[in-house]
Amino acid sequence: MANSSQKVFIIVLCSLVAAVALLFMLEKTGGYQNYQYQNVLMPPAPASFNPPLVYAAKGELTPGFPKELILDDGAKLSDSYSIAYDANLKQYTATFDSQKSMKDLFALYQSYFPKNEWMITNQITKYTTSRGLYAKKNNDEIGVAIISGDNANQVVISYVVK
Repeated sequence: MANSSQKVFIIVLCSLVAAVALLFMLEKTGGYQNYQYQNVLMPPAPASFNPPLVYAAKGELTPGFPKELILDDGAKLSDSYSIAYDANLKQYTATFDSQKSMKDLFALYQSYFPKNEWMITNQITKYTTSRGLYAKKNNDEIGVAIISGDNANQVVISYVVK
């Protein structure tokens, strides 16, 4: 049985791989309007490890998700959920649509993280219809995916607390 730090490493690694794969797939298919969003930053769990997803009420953030991570005041929240992998590892995710440009949203998060003592550890900028950021602060981690759309840009933020 893997210990807690091994589980965290595996979950974070799978989340990052899933986000990169999604960004690559979206680039090849022409954006998220051709893709049905379903748990973008959440990798499939092994059959023996299946923690429950707890969805927030429509239009609300799940308890534990920091409101300050939604940097667009005019954002339209799509959904939000949490997952408790164990007593010491939780993930909070929110998805919202924004009228801000993908470039502006990316710049907002690039600026926000260092100003709030988060270290950006990875940036994905090579695709024309998506951007991604990954940041760490102490033991907590955040993944942000910004996906260009015809009428709005979709932002998926996954906040992992250890």
